[in-house]
Amino acid sequence: MKKKVRRKIMYILIMAILFSPINTITSGENDKSQIENVRDGIIEISSEKAYQMIDSDVVILDVRGAMEYEECHIKNALLLPLSDMYCDSCFHQKLDNYRDKKIIVYCESEEKSKVACDILIQHGFRNVHYLRGGINAWVSKGFPITNSSEGHFCGCEDSSTEYKNNASIDRNQKCLKESEKDLAQIKRAIKEHGANWTAGYTTISNLTYNIGGWPGVRDEKIEEYPITPLEGILPKEFDWRNVNGTDWTTPIKNQGGCGSCVAFATIAALESVVQINVGRPFDCDLSEAHLFFCGGGSCKNGWYFQPALEYLKNYGVPDEACFPYRSAQTPCSYTESNWRERATKVISFGAVSGGIDYIKYALIKYGPLITRMDWYQDFAYYTGGVYEHVWGNYVAGHAVTIVGYNDNGGYWICKNSMGTGWGERGWFRIKYGECRIGDPTYYLYGISGDIQPFPPSNPTPYDGEKNVEVKTTLSWTCEDADGDDLYYDVYLARGRMPTTRDIIARDYPYTHLPVTLEENSLYYWIVFAKDEHGSVHAGPTWRFSTIETVPPNVEIVVPEEGYLYWNWWKMPIPSQNSIVIGAINVDVDASDSGSGVDRVEFYVNGALRYTKNYPPYKWEWNEKSLGLNLYRLKVTAYDNAGNSASDEIRVRIFNP
Repeated sequence: MKKKVRRKIMYILIMAILFSPINTITSGENDKSQIENVRDGIIEISSEKAYQMIDSDVVILDVRGAMEYEECHIKNALLLPLSDMYCDSCFHQKLDNYRDKKIIVYCESEEKSKVACDILIQHGFRNVHYLRGGINAWVSKGFPITNSSEGHFCGCEDSSTEYKNNASIDRNQKCLKESEKDLAQIKRAIKEHGANWTAGYTTISNLTYNIGGWPGVRDEKIEEYPITPLEGILPKEFDWRNVNGTDWTTPIKNQGGCGSCVAFATIAALESVVQINVGRPFDCDLSEAHLFFCGGGSCKNGWYFQPALEYLKNYGVPDEACFPYRSAQTPCSYTESNWRERATKVISFGAVSGGIDYIKYALIKYGPLITRMDWYQDFAYYTGGVYEHVWGNYVAGHAVTIVGYNDNGGYWICKNSMGTGWGERGWFRIKYGECRIGDPTYYLYGISGDIQPFPPSNPTPYDGEKNVEVKTTLSWTCEDADGDDLYYDVYLARGRMPTTRDIIARDYPYTHLPVTLEENSLYYWIVFAKDEHGSVHAGPTWRFSTIETVPPNVEIVVPEEGYLYWNWWKMPIPSQNSIVIGAINVDVDASDSGSGVDRVEFYVNGALRYTKNYPPYKWEWNEKSLGLNLYRLKVTAYDNAGNSASDEIRVRIFNP
């Protein structure tokens, strides 16, 4: 009983201090609490709040890549890829006019956005927000997106249409409601049909994509290299993504709002067949743009399989770098002039007839297969499971790639071309015979022409290495399946991702390059391999840090000694400690002029409670404390060279 009385008395005393007319900071221009609870002015913002602000005087900044932006983005968003933000001229040209504006930054999730916000702060921007959860969260909430070509805004507003009045906003709110209604009907239909798949918002569920690819006229059957009779017993399941632990497929891509699915399905099969023929996976990356735009495809009307396959046999396709894809009608002249020397061809191709078992046999014998299916409205909302059509109208024919099957579940495993924000990270499973999948199906046989080099690998210094000597040698390994001579373009940048201006060696004939570096620095580097025909394959971006002895700078910004905190309130008190009522967002300022900050660790009374690997360095501290108990809060920042520095403060907490 005495303890309860003491707690009540303590609470009354704290409230008396809190609401003292002398010390209370009222809300308004002089209320700094909201700013001081946010690191350097960076504030996270929810999708709901951002949507309410989209038509106000706010700048939406997309820091993803150009292809991701073209495929889908928030309406009126400016594109400035994160890598370009390290280029001063690019940065100032794009953003200098918006210094006094509120800026909302987004990427796929949050990681790039937070880095971009840090760069904006360093350039003097103050009213900076990042979108919580990125565009993935925006889409999952059902908010509208658009693309840069022939997709449409939520099925209602064309992507070229700007918001002009409240009626426009009302129309798009109606779109959201219609989308919610559609999703609810799909979920109900799945349950009623007893189907075994899940539906939700995806990166294409709010877009009326012109998937094209099958304009409505069936291709003639092709029997150029007919399948041999079935041999032996087929396994109950098979998947080219895992053949004795090896993945022979290539990464998921995105056709965007262009009806180029025939090219994407065909290239997906070809890339795997190349790797299977070579005998090792190497992330083969060939040009969908060249096949589609030089072969006769149309973003608006799609394409047919037969001319695509004949083009592969007669002309072939070069590497992706020869003609990068963008989801808009593009002249064939955009391909590089030496594409013929860089082209990979198929020796032959054929159509699979005879039913499901023959498709399985062809899949195992020849590699991933090119096929067609019917696309219905509910397919855009597919998020996982074994798909079967349960709701909505027919949209179009669609080309996909079969990579596996499972007899126990009765389904095909397929690769789609709608990005990783749809389906099972871009893949899907579909019941045998559903949506007429498999009619027709084609296989590729044999490879000729040039094969792009393998990507450079095995770097020295190794990726993430620390305390590298300033006089060192960059080295790597690289091979070519054809045995061609290889040459290398090497890019190196200090403190940021390399751009085209950071080349330090061009057409370099060796795999080792001496360099002289600066101390206390973080370096990024990338190597492009080029064979004697001109085919290119880029390696990953690696990083390392040179010898560094200077520790990072670190300071606890919130809480601050001599202040009392309660929610958004902050007031001075006559104490060397700080007092916190309830929970508090601990805010830390950490920087390192050399290799950069690696992480910040948060300790309470010597125990590690939280680690943050990227800015803003915040931690929600919600310590249960029945009395004004005293705690020692310590933060330690580590740089990428292993140096560390700490700051600490004593805090009394009342949080029953």
